[in-house]
Amino acid sequence: MFFQRKKESVSPSREKSSKPDLIQYLQSLPDVDVPYPPIPEKEEPPEPEGQIEKWKAQIDQASRKGLLVSSKALTAENKDFAELLPELDSQPEIGRIKGRKDIYYYAVGRMTAQYAEVMMLVTEQDIAYTIAEVTRKRSRYPATTPLRHFTREPYYWTRPQIDRALDQIRALPEYQDIHSASAQNGEVHFYSVRFISDIYGQALADDAEEEDM
Repeated sequence: MFFQRKKESVSPSREKSSKPDLIQYLQSLPDVDVPYPPIPEKEEPPEPEGQIEKWKAQIDQASRKGLLVSSKALTAENKDFAELLPELDSQPEIGRIKGRKDIYYYAVGRMTAQYAEVMMLVTEQDIAYTIAEVTRKRSRYPATTPLRHFTREPYYWTRPQIDRALDQIRALPEYQDIHSASAQNGEVHFYSVRFISDIYGQALADDAEEEDM
């Protein structure tokens, strides 16, 4: 005759006490190295020391946005800083361009001299002078300059602004080499007779508009 052993009942309190405490278990584990190093916090660039270094940082930041920095802006806080401008001119990473109203600086690693010259013209807003200078440079190719060129980036001048500038160009002796021709479609083109004759200027204007059609 077989006797079946009666299964002992285990009280809930006893069952609970038999399980290891999770917090105690984790605390008992040995310390180990973290497999991945913590991500370092992003460090802010150090503040430039000295007036020249501050100027260089200011010019670099402006050049990132396609802008120039004038000498007047650099010396606005302290007129004595004007004595430091020759030292700034000697910095190889800083370019310098002279306008009619001021001297302008740019970072050579972020802006070309050609673009800086255009931005100088835009900054000074001397529309008559700009039209004449751009026209003369393009006439050397040789090529005419359409009026619509000055209504687009980076100039964005309105037709009334351009018309007022053209009145100055017609009146002032310094601009008497700037002539205009109307292409067959009516578009006005400018050219300089220093480099292009009137007959050639008319032909170039007509050819330019035929290519754009």
